[in-house]
Amino acid sequence: MGFFNIFKKEGVTQSNRTNAASNNLFQKEELCQLINSCENIANMFANSAALHATGNGRAEKMRQTMLSYKNIFVYFYDEICGYGKAEAFLTSEETGRYALSQALVFNNPSSFKQCLRQLPANWNDVLTVFKALCFSGESGTVAQYELSINQLTSAFRKLSTY
Repeated sequence: MGFFNIFKKEGVTQSNRTNAASNNLFQKEELCQLINSCENIANMFANSAALHATGNGRAEKMRQTMLSYKNIFVYFYDEICGYGKAEAFLTSEETGRYALSQALVFNNPSSFKQCLRQLPANWNDVLTVFKALCFSGESGTVAQYELSINQLTSAFRKLSTY
């Protein structure tokens, strides 16, 4: 390491990408599925009559939460594993939010690790809302996302130890 390199911000390097991809933390298809699951569940929350009935913006809050989780998987897809570009998964609305997440959390190694360590506890809040919806009049709609929820839960456990 040269003298001037000590001032360089540490972040994702090509060797980190290669290690994550070669260690098979996630296969490309698995990440695509996780990203799409986050998107689909975000839409389910946004369209939930039960969440809208609470009147406190819960539907939008849950949608935004799922889009934040989507950003984590998109970051792994693009930056960590190097499978492709993030833009392939982001709408124009989401691009700004992704850039902000990247600047404030993902590109800061200590913040990123803290974010990943907190995933299981934060995901538990989503599971609580999901279970409540299972017992509501929307149980039929919600049931179709159970496999996706289980896959995401497993992925978050894996990420929390990354």
